[in-house]
Amino acid sequence: NGMQGIFQIGGLIVITVASGAATLLWVKLSNTFGPDVDVKDTVVFLSMVVAFPIGLSYMTLFDTVGDTILFCWAVQQRRYNYQRDRCWQKPAAVGFVSSYFATADPEMGDVANVNYAPPALRELVLGRHRKLSLFSCPGGAGEL
Repeated sequence: NGMQGIFQIGGLIVITVASGAATLLWVKLSNTFGPDVDVKDTVVFLSMVVAFPIGLSYMTLFDTVGDTILFCWAVQQRRYNYQRDRCWQKPAAVGFVSSYFATADPEMGDVANVNYAPPALRELVLGRHRKLSLFSCPGGAGEL
């Protein structure tokens, strides 16, 4: 939550200031409000006041989506670990031959194919810093 909170506050500041800067540029170039500087400053200030709740709602939504993606990854990891442990422990109860030549349960294939979170998130969380191009070529040439 630490880095995401900093990003959320920074995004809110950028959205508010960018709105004020765009309004200031528009007011100066269009000369809509005449030569009165106080009116122009009021318009810029009001645009920033309107942009603040819009930016707050957008960054709150961003925070919620980020938390949801991390939660999905955690659920996926817990489910996979539970199924893996359960499937590898099953053959030991069947008999000596099964425990000596332990193989995974066929159900494990179904679990391995379920992805709740994007693969890029898994790579990031596990510390594998691979950069992938947007358009991967056949034969594995998509890595940069």
